Amino acid sequence: MFARGFKLPQWAGFAGILALLLVVAGCVPDPSFRPGMHNRNARTSAVYMTFGLKLNPSFISQMKTPSDVTAADLHDFYNEQQFYTTFYRNGNWTRAGELTFQTLKNAESEGLRAEDYLPVGMLRRASLAGSNPQQSDVWLTAGLMAYAADVRQGRYNPNARNIGPDLLREGIERADFGVFLASLPPQGRSYRGLRDVLGGAVGPVSNARKKQLAVNMERLRWDHEPFGAPRDLRVNIPGQTLEVFEDGVLVRSMSVVVGRSSRKTPVMQDQIVSLKFSPDWTPTRSIVQEDYLNQAQADPAYFDQKGWQVYLDGERTTSASIDWTAVDLDKVTVRQPSGASNALGGVRFSLTNNRAIYLHDTNAHSLFDEPKRLFSSGCVRVEDASWLAHWIMGGQPVAMSMEQVKANMALGTPKTKRLSRALPVSISYLTVWVDGANHLHWEEDVYGHDKRLASKMRFPLSWGT
Repeated sequence: MFARGFKLPQWAGFAGILALLLVVAGCVPDPSFRPGMHNRNARTSAVYMTFGLKLNPSFISQMKTPSDVTAADLHDFYNEQQFYTTFYRNGNWTRAGELTFQTLKNAESEGLRAEDYLPVGMLRRASLAGSNPQQSDVWLTAGLMAYAADVRQGRYNPNARNIGPDLLREGIERADFGVFLASLPPQGRSYRGLRDVLGGAVGPVSNARKKQLAVNMERLRWDHEPFGAPRDLRVNIPGQTLEVFEDGVLVRSMSVVVGRSSRKTPVMQDQIVSLKFSPDWTPTRSIVQEDYLNQAQADPAYFDQKGWQVYLDGERTTSASIDWTAVDLDKVTVRQPSGASNALGGVRFSLTNNRAIYLHDTNAHSLFDEPKRLFSSGCVRVEDASWLAHWIMGGQPVAMSMEQVKANMALGTPKTKRLSRALPVSISYLTVWVDGANHLHWEEDVYGHDKRLASKMRFPLSWGT
């Protein structure tokens, strides 16, 4: 029912008659609305609230919706627009409403369940024509609020999501609503590639494969990979592969060694900020405890014999002087000096995370010949570190020749080159992916991430159980 109780504006003549006709037609906004009273949604107030249906707040609060939007969030959202309908205007559904309806109906194309956003009966409709405007508007608003959060940050994201209501408010204030809807999913190459495969771009996909695609798409929503960067690196853990891109075009692909199952390489978005040539290596406390403590307890001079440096409470000492059976490892630091035997090889590509994860060269190149390369303690070892260092430095204001790169890698003492332009790095876990040459790969779930996530997810009903 249209809003009632309008007062005739104090206009004269023809304008007054026109105003009266508009009141009778239900096309004049509620006089309690004052433009600009809500700074966050001035455009919404001026455009979307005009000519809408007035909803009863209790009706909104009592509506049962398939989405997981809370009644409080939904009530607050409508309160911001004076409880006028979002998508029903002047007796008709807006184009934004129809676009929202079709987007939610087609949630399966993003690996999501349409049934999580709209009632099944509503999903059977071809369009919004003939649907109850008050009820359907609330369903659409709640559905899009939930969908926006799900498709942008992930429905099963282990981190808190808080963008649904705010993002929807931003969207309905835009004139290019279709562009807004298209911008909600991740825009990175990996996600778009998986969505194309799910949509049948490479042929029919079985329901089991669809679920695998949906799992990987979900994970990509948690931490979006770079989009539009002039240069970036992409590591895929299950594929044990590194891809190098310039302006979105593949420059080179190479093998990598990633973390073993007991020390998994974490999924993250980061950036290379410096190159440390001829690096030394300071293993973490956990690595010292798990990989070296037994040897040091058997022979206290173990690190001395290896030529490593040992510090106790920050003071240089000898390995032999420490009682490794009783010492507090939090007080001990061991460091492997630069050199041919150093575990990091000739160069470390330093990232910004606080988890001691980075890319680096290695002194064990034979591991790149293995078909499954899960051997590291979490860091990523790259197959051709000199080429990568040369390519990275080629993007800096002062480039470095390959001869200079190799000379710095063999210095014997550490030398750090900070980058004037950081280089985005995406470390992903994709058991299905489209590489830079547009080849589709299906990988083993080496860490079991897919299995654990799939057990939590609900898939479209059409995909079966």
